[in-house]
Amino acid sequence: FFFQAEDGIRDKLVTGVQTCALQIFLWPLVVALVLGGVALRRRHVGAGAAAGSATAASARAATRLRWVCIAGAVASFAWMQVLAGRVSFARLYYGTDTRMASLLIGAALATSPTIRGRGHAATHRARTALEAAAWCSVAFLTVCWIVLDGESRWLVRGGLATCALAVAVVIATAWHPERGPLHRVLSWAPLRGLGLISYGAYLIHGFAPYLAGRSIAGFTGLAWPLRTAILVVVTLVAAQLSWVCLESPLLAVKDRLSPRRAVPPARVA
Repeated sequence: FFFQAEDGIRDKLVTGVQTCALQIFLWPLVVALVLGGVALRRRHVGAGAAAGSATAASARAATRLRWVCIAGAVASFAWMQVLAGRVSFARLYYGTDTRMASLLIGAALATSPTIRGRGHAATHRARTALEAAAWCSVAFLTVCWIVLDGESRWLVRGGLATCALAVAVVIATAWHPERGPLHRVLSWAPLRGLGLISYGAYLIHGFAPYLAGRSIAGFTGLAWPLRTAILVVVTLVAAQLSWVCLESPLLAVKDRLSPRRAVPPARVA
């Protein structure tokens, strides 16, 4: 298929494979280095330190890591602005250096007191404001998904970073111990199932049109609702196979190799 494909399709396939390789191999290395640094820092607390001192040291390490993530996100976004207009849109969209801002915004949220069990919006007014901000974020993201073209220049001029911040607001709201309407919506079983295979679906959906066009006779001549339905089915089936045959076994290996420790159950899938 690769050698018989047109040049444009080959370029898409190569770019997709490069993206997968970077995200599969580079980011685990970066995360391991960061977590290793945090673990080494925590050793200074000492085995005989009081629990309060250990908690304080852990909080300080998380704060430092959070600021590193924020600084990295700002640097990545600034670098994208430097390159904008000088390189292709594909380079900006697929480049790890220009796209890691979104990942680092999520990492900063993961190390925030809100996610780590402290610092939630405590008052009813603050909780209501957070819920409202989350629903506004959902509406904003929905409009972006429907209206924006995949190669809109606005995406590289702040759109991707804005979308990442909107997603962070949604996650912080869903994680809040006081469950609201958004939490109940996102807890719907089909959405939780989609979330489980979402990364595989993200990687596969770009290849689905090319594979369907090559494999199904007359595919491009079908009505768009039927084409869309076929692509959705192909993407979901392939993502489920990826989860069962690849992702889940690798996660099981990771769990066996990871040190045993008590982890609170997640509230939201």
